[in-house]
Amino acid sequence: MAAVIEAPDDTPWTASYDPGTPAHLSYPEICLHEMVREAARRYRTHDALLFFGRAVTFAELDRLTDQFAAGLQRLGVGRGTPVSLHLPNCPQFVIAY
Repeated sequence: MAAVIEAPDDTPWTASYDPGTPAHLSYPEICLHEMVREAARRYRTHDALLFFGRAVTFAELDRLTDQFAAGLQRLGVGRGTPVSLHLPNCPQFVIAY
């Protein structure tokens, strides 16, 4: 089942959408890490992130997120442990999130 992100039909930004661009999108009801894993399975060599001329593929992103999660576990962070991220918009934020 997909969640639909609704916006009112009279939003000002939809007037500037290219013809054929939907005003509403449907997203699968799965966790973000599952979406990354699925994208890595389907689009291994495609770019997931571009940052200052450096590309990170979906396969790399999947591997890096797993490494970060394992590092948190080694530090004793587990399910339900609060974690706060204080990073600029950069690949490291995406990996940690």
